[in-house]
Amino acid sequence: MKNIFSNLLKKTIEIRIKKNKYLDIFPVPNEVMCMPKPEKKFQAGAVEASIFENEVQHNGKNVRIKKVAFQKRYKSPQKGWQTTYSLDINDIPRAILVLSKAFEYLVMSLGVRLKN
Repeated sequence: MKNIFSNLLKKTIEIRIKKNKYLDIFPVPNEVMCMPKPEKKFQAGAVEASIFENEVQHNGKNVRIKKVAFQKRYKSPQKGWQTTYSLDINDIPRAILVLSKAFEYLVMSLGVRLKN
């Protein structure tokens, strides 16, 4: 299933590149091809917080940790959809809301004890 998805995505990228009339087709790295889906997303307007699970090495052991990615999406008339990490004054309450929800989800689902 993973190979079918990867091959389909590669072909889609190649078609888009050809359609945009680029001369060179660059190989797409595997880490781009296998982008993990977020475990959970919280969105308020254009502001979004996504929770991902990552595997890291700690003291020689593989450990799974959860991290929160934060972004704001907007549509530019010249460039189409864009991502930014800067907020307007009206985005701040939305950012607080989605980050609070992400924090609540992590604490409640993991049973995490917070350090004082």
